[in-house]
Amino acid sequence: MRVMPEATSRAPSARRAWSVQSGEPASAGLRSLPARIWSGHRLFVIVLIPAILLRADTELGYRWQAWFNDSFEYLANTVHFNLDPTRVSGYSVLLKILQPFHSYALITILQHLMGLAIAVMIYALARHRFGAPAWLATLATVPVLYDGFEIQLEHLILSDLPFLFVLTLAMTLLLWDPQSPAGPSTRRSAVIGLLLGLGVVLRSVGEPLLAVFVIYMIIRRFSWRKIAATLVVGLVPAFIYAAAFDAEHGQFAMSDATGVFLYSRVMTFAECPKMHVPVNELWLCTDPVPPGKRPIAQSYIWTSATPLDRFPPQKFAPLPNKLAEDFAIRAIEAQPLDYAKAVFDDTWRVFG
Repeated sequence: MRVMPEATSRAPSARRAWSVQSGEPASAGLRSLPARIWSGHRLFVIVLIPAILLRADTELGYRWQAWFNDSFEYLANTVHFNLDPTRVSGYSVLLKILQPFHSYALITILQHLMGLAIAVMIYALARHRFGAPAWLATLATVPVLYDGFEIQLEHLILSDLPFLFVLTLAMTLLLWDPQSPAGPSTRRSAVIGLLLGLGVVLRSVGEPLLAVFVIYMIIRRFSWRKIAATLVVGLVPAFIYAAAFDAEHGQFAMSDATGVFLYSRVMTFAECPKMHVPVNELWLCTDPVPPGKRPIAQSYIWTSATPLDRFPPQKFAPLPNKLAEDFAIRAIEAQPLDYAKAVFDDTWRVFG
């Protein structure tokens, strides 16, 4: 009789061993997965389903893509497989990979899925890493799931969504382990670096983010191997792209337009009498028009308001780009507070 309790206590482990051999736990786990998701994350699922339907409605209502001016440049660079001098062309490389399918629907469906995945990562990170309650973690995803501009970006032939996706994934991988003061493994750190590097070739605004991630890792005192893995692997896509750009355009850089874009930004406040402008840059001044009556910054790139069109080479040629960059730096040095205000206003506009 004393054997019976021991036999009974061993029975569950025996059943588990049998189940492992027969493969039952895996199938049972898959069958119970929806139930576990529903029981543990019901509020998020309720919020997520209408967001999925919104994206399906977007696909069916605007078949199968939407267009912005830059969309046509990305497509042209895809067809001719050129690196654009005005913007990084990593998105065109992605389009080239998808080109054999001859489907705009495939592109935008993938981007809508990326948008949904971004929301899932935000929710998962809030719950797992920061221990946020379900309602707060769900609330954090609402701007991604329901903002009209977000859904529009997903449906445009533009680089914004792949860029946002790789950055969110890198952030999730970096912050995922709440109980590990040592941070991610060296292998995962390399993957984080690769994602950040891909972000750089998708949009040039991603360039400073690699430094931001590395500084965070230094502050958290991660091992030098992890920091080096992130930094080195993160620089690889940028160096490969810059080498390809050098072979095509004769300049080891990501683009030929940095000076032009910086020039357009300072033209909302630059006043030549406050600057020491050399003779060969005076043609870039627009002082008869006071700053308060000037058009928005991008007008100084794309419209007739820009003096850049007065220069014989096209505006994105190396010489106009260099002169525009020098002019912009002089404006920033002469009017640092005006530049700081312009940066603050543009940054606040994102949140406003």
